[in-house]
Amino acid sequence: MSQIQKRYRDSGLQVLAIDTDNSSPEILKRFVAQHDLQQRMLVNGNGVANEKYYAPRFPTKYWVDRSGTIVARHYGAQTVEDIEAQLKSLLK
Repeated sequence: MSQIQKRYRDSGLQVLAIDTDNSSPEILKRFVAQHDLQQRMLVNGNGVANEKYYAPRFPTKYWVDRSGTIVARHYGAQTVEDIEAQLKSLLK
């Protein structure tokens, strides 16, 4: 997703990742640095994200438009090409 974030950031895309393991902020900072992640990493404080955006499989992707509406979702792994095809249709 870092590759996607880099490629499409000028189109207004913003990738957010939510840690569902309830890791500490320090562990997340190390993980982000070690993997050179370009997207924002959010902490699932008190399980709120799990309650609101239940993820039955990992990874789960939610596509949210500029107004905050979920316009698409995908469960499971995808190739970069599949993600880009989906993004191009959503960014039109």
